[in-house]
Amino acid sequence: MPSESADDAVRPPTRIVLPHSSTVRWRREAPQDAQPLRALRMAVRAADFALLGLAPAQLQALCAQQVDSQWQQYRARFPDVYCEVAEQAGSLVGAMAWRSERGGAAALHLVDIGVHPQWQSQGLGTAMLRGLMACADAHALPVRLEVLRHSRARDWYIRWGFAPVDGAGLTMHETLVRPAQRP
Repeated sequence: MPSESADDAVRPPTRIVLPHSSTVRWRREAPQDAQPLRALRMAVRAADFALLGLAPAQLQALCAQQVDSQWQQYRARFPDVYCEVAEQAGSLVGAMAWRSERGGAAALHLVDIGVHPQWQSQGLGTAMLRGLMACADAHALPVRLEVLRHSRARDWYIRWGFAPVDGAGLTMHETLVRPAQRP
């Protein structure tokens, strides 16, 4: 049996195994997913923007602008991001963007996660997060993410063992980390 070299021991993961079900199939993002992913991200964020009380056309334009801008920033800031998508009957119903951080603070970084509102509370988000954490555990890596300080999502991550690392601060976002677990 070949021995594991030092380079192999620190090779960052590039694949996450997510469980297929009788209705949902997971796969890596493909070029033809650009528009369906945009529609998914807009659906996920629509309820937040609806609180603004704008006319439907204005609401749609604002939501589209925010989603497009956010993903341009993600792609520029994280060119090595991977995106896993959940597909049901040919439609994208969930997605998770993540990356391996290298160097002295190696970690898996959850960049974004979203489940279509019609599919929320059915375990898709949990399956994505569990898959990412299992991959991190297999490599003894922590998982890091940024989240809005006063959001329901923050509370969800705290229940999964994430903890704040950057103090109170004055920004809208905070960094949460789930420490490395032994495989």
